[in-house]
Amino acid sequence: MDGPWYETVEISAGEVKTLFEKEYKEKVTNIEALREIINSVVPDDVSLGSYRGYYTFLHAMYKKQIEERIKVQSVDNVTFDTL
Repeated sequence: MDGPWYETVEISAGEVKTLFEKEYKEKVTNIEALREIINSVVPDDVSLGSYRGYYTFLHAMYKKQIEERIKVQSVDNVTFDTL
């Protein structure tokens, strides 16, 4: 492997989902609903690339989609705190 580890090691979907769950668990009271939202946004069946590639190209997009879905759930009166 040439280059820094963050350019050569692939980040897994499971790790990404865990990161988002940790980020939002204090803001969302219904953890199961949060997991459903995260699972609907972060795909299991595609490569997310290296850590650097993921954070450069995908992380902000996934975060925006998750936050939008949380806000929709909040409007629909599901047990979410506001972001």
